[in-house]
Amino acid sequence: MTSQGTEPEFEKDVTAESEDDFANLNDFLLFDANIPNQDIEYLGSDKVKQLAQLFCQQLKSEYSDFSNLSTNQQQQKLHKLKGAAIGLGLVRLHLLCHQLEVNCQNKKLNNHQLLMLQDLTAKSIIVLNKYSLSL
Repeated sequence: MTSQGTEPEFEKDVTAESEDDFANLNDFLLFDANIPNQDIEYLGSDKVKQLAQLFCQQLKSEYSDFSNLSTNQQQQKLHKLKGAAIGLGLVRLHLLCHQLEVNCQNKKLNNHQLLMLQDLTAKSIIVLNKYSLSL
């Protein structure tokens, strides 16, 4: 809860029932620097910078292609990506992964969903690299 008694934006229920429901993702922050900034106090800026750079490398390799994975493999990778994304402040990527993880319980990601994930990971890499350079 915030001081005004409302739920924070990132805790809204964002389960997508249809492709139209993904449109609300743009209502959320792409990146919240407050999240990784909290880790700087404990880990130091060099370590947070290394973590951000490692995550960007993983996005380009391990998480670059979901199309040839089984439904179960897609779901597992989305779950891992979701957790790593929020830890680095990538709020919108976290929410998309959550939506896709729920939606691919019974069927593989479709082309539209794969493109959305690809587009958002590319944007996330850009913003995370900018953040790293600022440290």
